[in-house]
Amino acid sequence: MTDRLFVAVVPPQSVVDDLERYVGPRRDFGAPWRWSPARNWHVTLAFLGDVDAGLQEPLAELLADVAATTGPFSFASGGALAFPDPRNAKVLALAATQGADDMGHLARRVRNACSRAGAQPDGARFTPHLTLARNGRGASARALLEVADSFGTFAWTVGGFALFASTLAPSGARYNVVERFDFPPADGS
Repeated sequence: MTDRLFVAVVPPQSVVDDLERYVGPRRDFGAPWRWSPARNWHVTLAFLGDVDAGLQEPLAELLADVAATTGPFSFASGGALAFPDPRNAKVLALAATQGADDMGHLARRVRNACSRAGAQPDGARFTPHLTLARNGRGASARALLEVADSFGTFAWTVGGFALFASTLAPSGARYNVVERFDFPPADGS
């Protein structure tokens, strides 16, 4: 048996609520864009795809080791990104405006831990971002980029990450936390 897994940082509920105040009124923008539900917002550190159930325990142990040796850091997102490019975008996201290097370092450590556990991450280049909307076929995102650029910046302290299982459904993906990994407090207590 396998599960479709990924590792991600989740913004705190206060940030999700603030961002939803901007995104909510735009959800009616509609086709060809599918807006991600606020409950699914995250910064992906590693996408693993289908992972054998027998690998989940060693994976969790190695991820716990990463968390135990990582301290909290500041992160902020704001300003719009479109992947792969604004003319034919499949993803509309908020970019990292602070903490990109720290998030990149964490992503490398997480990806190495996943590889050591036998759960090979995809080979995509890491660009820290928070996905707002998707479009399976690709479309111009220029108007949406201008709108998302006006949202401002959303900052928080990253204090851990989680391993998620993703279930695909016609109504969109469902993400369930498999395990959370908290960093030790900055003061060492």
